[in-house]
Amino acid sequence: MLKLADKDAILGAAVKEAEQLLIGREAPHAPQEAIKRLYWAAQEGSVDALLRLAAMTATGRDIATVLPKAAQLLLLAANLGSGFARDQLMLLVDEHHKLQFSSTMNWSDIRDAINIGVWLEKPGIMDLRQDPLIRHVSNVVPSQVCRWLISRAATGLKPALVQVGYEGQPKSDGSRSCSTFMINILNADVIISLVRTRIGQIVETAIERFEPPQILHYGVGEEFSAHYDFLRRKDESDPGGYEGERASTFLLYLNDDYEGGRTIFPKVELSIRAKAGDALWFRNLDGDGRPDKATLHAGTPVEAGEKWVLSQWIHDRRFSAGR
Repeated sequence: MLKLADKDAILGAAVKEAEQLLIGREAPHAPQEAIKRLYWAAQEGSVDALLRLAAMTATGRDIATVLPKAAQLLLLAANLGSGFARDQLMLLVDEHHKLQFSSTMNWSDIRDAINIGVWLEKPGIMDLRQDPLIRHVSNVVPSQVCRWLISRAATGLKPALVQVGYEGQPKSDGSRSCSTFMINILNADVIISLVRTRIGQIVETAIERFEPPQILHYGVGEEFSAHYDFLRRKDESDPGGYEGERASTFLLYLNDDYEGGRTIFPKVELSIRAKAGDALWFRNLDGDGRPDKATLHAGTPVEAGEKWVLSQWIHDRRFSAGR
């Protein structure tokens, strides 16, 4: 019989190998094989495998379908002692149910307590400009989800970089003084994945067209000076063969207890300050699919407090991370 320490080491190695296969790092890119290994490790009691599978399961096109499946996997992890899984479950249930749960939770109780309505609520969408198309979206996510996203990002912030055209890797640029938390398949959780699924449903676009999102943090005096979100400059093409473009941008505001930090579009004389849980959604391309210079925009300096925003770029085709 394997000792517990030996079993933990074997399961840990299996999860690490699966993660390498998921991203193609130090291993072939083989997501289906990765998923098989994760399910094996999960069946053997690996909390890490359950958490990874839950986050991946929550990414899809229909929240009503993916949320219960992801919650079941979280429940298994929570009952194996994962506080991280339990915290996510508590975000998914109705407020009046939370005090009813003991240290061990049953699926029937969780299933009946999940507040799926907040994820399915029809958002309010208002056109702020028609040309270029700029929209305000209200009630994207509730305040507790905003707080969760901020807490996830707060411990992993790094200096923000800028992608200039197709010129290889993003680089430091004085125009952007904020910090950023980059989200990827290895650090996403169920809540983050549900937020992306929610955005996909609002913009009626498959998640496969999404770049990995970022959570941005602006302290006092920090800003993002006037810039465009589209990649293509003039008639250049990507040396790596990717011909896609950032068709639109979805900015989800995570807090509103700050001064300054407005989002402005100087060419169309528009200035926006949104509530926590609301979003700004705008197209970066014109009606012919060409970069729209009228979408020049900026984040003005924060004057007091701190500003948190989730940025999701959406492409005109399936996004290729290897571009």
